[in-house]
Amino acid sequence: MISFNNKKNSKYLIIDELGKLELKNEGLNEAAKNLIHTYISDVDYHLILVIRNALIPEILKHYKILKYQLLEKDDLMTLE
Repeated sequence: MISFNNKKNSKYLIIDELGKLELKNEGLNEAAKNLIHTYISDVDYHLILVIRNALIPEILKHYKILKYQLLEKDDLMTLE
């Protein structure tokens, strides 16, 4: 994921999914931290995080995400 991120071939990058492993600092945690940090300050590119509804508050707190937009599956069809 990190090498793909450096190329930025696309306006959107999707991480599918962040969950209980990442909350335990396992799984995709390190890659997600790096990508979130990179994308949070870049208005030209967007990071889409797939998260189960029940875990959204915990994930937002874990990664210190303050600014975000919630999208449902159908919303993805309207992205340009």
